[in-house]
Amino acid sequence: AARMEAKLLLGGSECDASLLHTQAPTLFRCVLETTRLTSHSLGALRYVKKPIVLETESNKSYQIGIGETIAISHISSHRNQDIWEDAENYDLNRTEWDLTDKFGQPVDVYKMTAFSQGTHKCPGERVALVLMEIMLAALIDRGASLCGALPPVSFERATLAQRDAPVPIIFKKLSSN
Repeated sequence: AARMEAKLLLGGSECDASLLHTQAPTLFRCVLETTRLTSHSLGALRYVKKPIVLETESNKSYQIGIGETIAISHISSHRNQDIWEDAENYDLNRTEWDLTDKFGQPVDVYKMTAFSQGTHKCPGERVALVLMEIMLAALIDRGASLCGALPPVSFERATLAQRDAPVPIIFKKLSSN
C-alpha cells in the first residue's frame, strides 16, 4: 500500500496537502507512529520560581531549586503504557491514527504531543507532517535502503538527528522510461 501511495503523491498530479492523510493513509500512519516513537525533543523548558520536590513512583525524591531549569520530554509520555497500549512497539494500526481532524492532526492533542500542545504548540506541525510524508514517499519511490550499519544513537547531540554519524542510504537507479 505504501508504494502505491508514494506513486500517487509523487505522480505529478495536483494534490491537496490538507488531504494527504486521506490520500495516503499508510504513509501518514508511518509518519505519526515514527514521530510518536522518536520525538525525543524537549517539549518544554521551564524555570523554577519556587522550590519544589518531585517524587517518583519508586519513592525517590528530587529537590529542584529556584532558578533551575526543568525540561519535559515528549518521549516519556509516548512510551508510557498507561497512555499508549503496547507503547514500546511500532504499530501502524493504532486506533488513535483513525481519529484525525480534517487536517490530519491527531484529535487527542494531550496524548500525541510530538509538536507540543496548547499555547506552545508548534505552528509548523502541519507543514512538518506533510514534508515528512512526502519525503517518506520519495524514499520509498526511489527504493532507498540502508547501506551498512546504522550508527549508534548519541544523546550528546542536541538535534533531532541523534546519530553519531550520517545514516548511509543507497537508492536504486531510476529506469529511463
